[in-house]
Amino acid sequence: MTIYWSGCGGGETRDTLIDGCAGGTAAARITADGLTVISTPVQSGVGALQVPAGVAAKGTLLGTTVSTQISVLQAYLNFNGNPNAIVPFFAPYSLTRTGAYIAEANATTRTTRICALGTDGDYATRTPLTPWSEAVIPSGSYGTGPVVFIIDPLTLGTNNVWLRLFIDGVEVFSFDAGVWPSGLGIADPTAYTVGTYGVAPNVALRIDDAVGLFSTSAADAPHLAAWPIAKVDAQHPISDTATHEWGVSGSFVGTYYDFWDDATGNDGDTTYLYSAQSAKTQTSNMESLATLGWNANATVFESATKIGPVLSCVHRTVGGTKFEGFGTTNLSSDVNVSDPGSTYVGNLYRLTHADTWARADAGTITSGLKTGTSDRDWRVTLMMLQWVICDNEFLPLVGAPMIPQGGIV
Repeated sequence: MTIYWSGCGGGETRDTLIDGCAGGTAAARITADGLTVISTPVQSGVGALQVPAGVAAKGTLLGTTVSTQISVLQAYLNFNGNPNAIVPFFAPYSLTRTGAYIAEANATTRTTRICALGTDGDYATRTPLTPWSEAVIPSGSYGTGPVVFIIDPLTLGTNNVWLRLFIDGVEVFSFDAGVWPSGLGIADPTAYTVGTYGVAPNVALRIDDAVGLFSTSAADAPHLAAWPIAKVDAQHPISDTATHEWGVSGSFVGTYYDFWDDATGNDGDTTYLYSAQSAKTQTSNMESLATLGWNANATVFESATKIGPVLSCVHRTVGGTKFEGFGTTNLSSDVNVSDPGSTYVGNLYRLTHADTWARADAGTITSGLKTGTSDRDWRVTLMMLQWVICDNEFLPLVGAPMIPQGGIV
């Protein structure tokens, strides 16, 4: 199988400024759309995301859907009670896509169905494509498997789109939705997210390990190959390398790495590393594979443009007249860092190299930042990596699609 990641978010950074990423050009939607990071309940790791009660948030970006690829949108979901309104949870970021497919949860019962948006993406005039499911979105804790929405325009041929929905890893709907909707575009990718969109329910929606995957090969159709269940993992600095040319805030206590390793989110100007000089590099060894706890058969995903891990940092500048900076690792090309300005902001820098990213790379990577031609005091209060992996868990194979257009199982 040749599968790429297109977007992710899971709360593992414990910091709303940098959690999640997209395999393209945009950061995941976090604080701008009302999400918060929580420490419980979680499906994996140390964090998750939450759309608070009473908030209509578009959520975290899962990547793009286009007519030339099989798109698999997945997330562990739960409500902390029964919502008081029907809540769309997988949908385009911009609800202006005529005929676009969405998945929504029923008020009070938490059952689900698939719908098509109305003209110009009108949610109020959406058309149900399925009845309400018997299976429900969990309440209070996450289920035994993710909620997965598969949009497959390749398997059934021209003018046919195979839609499938899983809850707790069990398929609840599988049908041919007919011709590809005009609102989703042909070569124009449509960004999908997981959230609550224009609905502000009276209960919170919790989200963990939200990942968008895709393949451009019909040979990877979900009845021919078991699709991976993905998750998001953060990798923190764990010790110093021999390259430490920056200064530290306050008193030096013998190690550099812990000045930008904030396990529960950035602490601003309390602890940080800084440099106001040009051509100065600061790097850290990252957590080992044993510390990460990845299965020996774990798969590391990369994007279609060979982005593997994402270097994530919270930083700002002070004084000076010019700034140039780079994200750097021992396994990738340097990436340009934009001037963050005088207020702490989060930025995500996508790391690429010529070879295929693999599990073993996480065990040898060192990561950090370096100045170019700069005289600004560049302060970095948090730095880590984010990875999209499969820890040897897969969706079940189901039978080949033999369903007439409009049929539902």
